[in-house]
Amino acid sequence: MDPITSYVEVDALNSIEIGMGALSLEQGSTIGGSLNISHLQPTISQIPLSTFYIKSELQSVFWGKKLNMRYEHRSSKQAFSLNLTYRKALNYRDSVGNPVPFTSYEKINYNLGFVKRLGHGFELNIDLIGDDAFNIGYAALPMDVSYAQMRMLGISLLSAGNNKWLPKLEIKLYGNFVNHWMDDSRRTDLFMNMQMDMPGQTRTGGGFLDFVLAPAKKSYASITHGLLFKYELCRNGYAPGKFISNENCYMAGCRTH
Repeated sequence: MDPITSYVEVDALNSIEIGMGALSLEQGSTIGGSLNISHLQPTISQIPLSTFYIKSELQSVFWGKKLNMRYEHRSSKQAFSLNLTYRKALNYRDSVGNPVPFTSYEKINYNLGFVKRLGHGFELNIDLIGDDAFNIGYAALPMDVSYAQMRMLGISLLSAGNNKWLPKLEIKLYGNFVNHWMDDSRRTDLFMNMQMDMPGQTRTGGGFLDFVLAPAKKSYASITHGLLFKYELCRNGYAPGKFISNENCYMAGCRTH
């Protein structure tokens, strides 16, 4: 399936943290390390303030159109932000102006952020990311992605500097789902002279507790405990409507995340 970076927009990014090694309780354990992608967050301000901007781009090589807007409202108790990006592109054109078939795409991405100050120095953060893509062409493959959908939700409770014995505390719960539908309905030359669809679904959720203990003035201990669960389904392209286990996905000809 597509990498997770295909479901985020550069305009909404704040930072990217690269983790080396196989163990990561917060981002999940992988052999090649991990990426912690941080989006722009709304910030609380003592002076109420609302900001809004909009920008657009046009790329001539494939007549790609991009529209991006961001709105943020700040106050002394809470803040809210919305980042919205829409993209649409036709087929690429080569050096002599001929179109390259099956290279067009269309997608919309949004990022909602909410921050609220609670009592006793606690802060509540809520993040919602959505991405919908349509008719994504892959010129080098025998099929395209007719539809891809992603939703990601994260809820965090943070506290900093409230207690000299516990200078940092973060509790976070998160979850996401991806629906990914590959098919060759737009192709005239079919692979193996047969029409196939390859839908896949992924459901992932988890959480972690991160806190710092400072029993003495010159010593501290950082402790993180994480929990992750993942559920995958793929559907056999040769028998529409029949879900099979993840272990048999590649034998059946479908792909998973």
